Amino acid sequence: MRYWLASERGAHFVLLLGVGMVLLFAVLEWRFPGEQQLQTASGRLAWERSTIDSYYFGLQGEERMFVLYRKGDPEQKLQAALHDAVAYPARVSYDPQQRGGAMLLSGQFYPVYGVSIGGKPVLALDTVRGYYRHDNLVALGLGLLFLLAGGWRSYQCATAIKRYPLDQLD
Repeated sequence: MRYWLASERGAHFVLLLGVGMVLLFAVLEWRFPGEQQLQTASGRLAWERSTIDSYYFGLQGEERMFVLYRKGDPEQKLQAALHDAVAYPARVSYDPQQRGGAMLLSGQFYPVYGVSIGGKPVLALDTVRGYYRHDNLVALGLGLLFLLAGGWRSYQCATAIKRYPLDQLD
């Protein structure tokens, strides 16, 4: 077990790990909604709850609950705009097909991809998409690194098996 990673199985594992991470990048990029898919909801901030990586909130007059991920708002401009919007109603853009639950809160939450306060957008959708892509590129970079390392190690194992067949080692 000690030399498992250096074996042929370990090489194939690293190779498949790289394939999986590249596919993860592709799926994350494919699932990001386009501007035509987004719907809007508006109202004043009714409640909020902040965690390390998310900002959960609800709007008055809206039965849906929303989540703003830190991944799409690393500088917390959207969160600050929602929190400070007392005099003006907020309008959020969300994808109705994407929803998920929270660990500490009950209900379904829709991820927010844009916020406008008083009719003025805080961040453009392309900026939020760039933030998401920046995080997703980490998965792509690691995937390519694992692909190269696993491919090279698999190649080395295959040439070693051809050069030194197991039946001739005695």
